[in-house]
Amino acid sequence: METSPDATPDLVTSARDLRWELLFEQSPLSIQVFAPDGRTIRFNPAWENLFGLTREEAYVLNVLKAPDLIASGAIHHIRKAF
Repeated sequence: METSPDATPDLVTSARDLRWELLFEQSPLSIQVFAPDGRTIRFNPAWENLFGLTREEAYVLNVLKAPDLIASGAIHHIRKAF
């Protein structure tokens, strides 16, 4: 999606936002977005299909407090991403 040099900043921003939304929602790859405290704040349909959680279950998920990740030791690697 190209924008002309004459495009207003609002038009450019809305085109950029639309591209991001389409990429996020239509991606065949699962995408999960976290808040700095580890809470899930957003995920795409591919993520829902992969993990099979309901929206309610997904939004209470906190990757920094997940017992299975803590027990396995994976939490040390995950914390580095935060």
